[in-house]
Amino acid sequence: MSGIPPVGGSPLHEIPELRKAARALEGVFLNQLFQAMRATVPESSLLGSSSGQQMFQSMFDEHMSEVMAQQSEDSLGDLLYDQLRRRVHEMSVDPNR
Repeated sequence: MSGIPPVGGSPLHEIPELRKAARALEGVFLNQLFQAMRATVPESSLLGSSSGQQMFQSMFDEHMSEVMAQQSEDSLGDLLYDQLRRRVHEMSVDPNR
């Protein structure tokens, strides 16, 4: 992950709760992306479709989106975290912003 240059001479500190929230938001985004992509694939009548299969597919997509959000480097979640961390730092330096 690329480093963020210090703002105003003081280093930016890690905010674990913010990183966790940014990655969770990335997971939600990826899950929505998977659902939209899956909706474009025509269903085959070869295996049929059951509610159990649909539930498993939904759970699988949700799990994969969480795993991808946690393991990716320089991802959407990391970019969001960097932007929000800068904003939190600016607000702590100058609360009138």
